Amino acid sequence: MNVTVRPGPKSLHQADFCAEIHAAAFAGAGIRAWSAGEFSELLDRPFSLLISAPGGILLAGIIDEDAEILTFAVHPSKQKQGLGAALLKVLMDHCRCRKVTKCILEVANNNYAAVKMYERFSFKQIGVRKNYFQTGRGFVSALVMEKSFLNDSDLA
Repeated sequence: MNVTVRPGPKSLHQADFCAEIHAAAFAGAGIRAWSAGEFSELLDRPFSLLISAPGGILLAGIIDEDAEILTFAVHPSKQKQGLGAALLKVLMDHCRCRKVTKCILEVANNNYAAVKMYERFSFKQIGVRKNYFQTGRGFVSALVMEKSFLNDSDLA
């Protein structure tokens, strides 16, 4: 599996790629996909980190000792093949190298596969954001999850 890590400013081509994957991944849930313009703005920020592979993206922000997964998407044709776990493992390894102490994220509470994957990587629920994600069928709450790298023995 060819996984690419790109810190810092990115090209418009990368923003288009991210928007395409994001749209395909979230279409079934009825969640509005991010545009290429929105990705371009985030990708140009110095704290951004794009981890990508054919069919998947993980966009994170890392500032000092804190990381946040901003968005994470795998094309439906590539789901359930280990791509999401591979992208997340690359981020976890990168966080360890950068001496990050914690990583946070929000995930839809009805995205059971994603929640289970995050739990395999030792993410723990630390809160709930009620009615956080708007879908075509109303609102869905988000679980706020955190992984601590202090005393980290997880090598998932």
